[in-house]
Amino acid sequence: MTEHEQEPHSPERRPRPEDEPDVPPRIWVASLADYVNGRLHGEWLDPAVEDHELLEAVQTMLAKSHEPLAEEHAIFDHEGF
Repeated sequence: MTEHEQEPHSPERRPRPEDEPDVPPRIWVASLADYVNGRLHGEWLDPAVEDHELLEAVQTMLAKSHEPLAEEHAIFDHEGF
């Protein structure tokens, strides 16, 4: 196999950060009450907003929870940082 005939899944063919499209920063915030009860309930949110806007988005997500006492949250994932 020549240098230009690399296998598609070889480490040399993995996308490099500069090859990937720009992804705006976002965070996946989830309800801890749902998580401890075996469910994933959360939303991708824009972290580049004012603090009160982010808190409002988190509260809205928690209000949609399957758990009646969903009050705590955590950031489970992030992209674009």
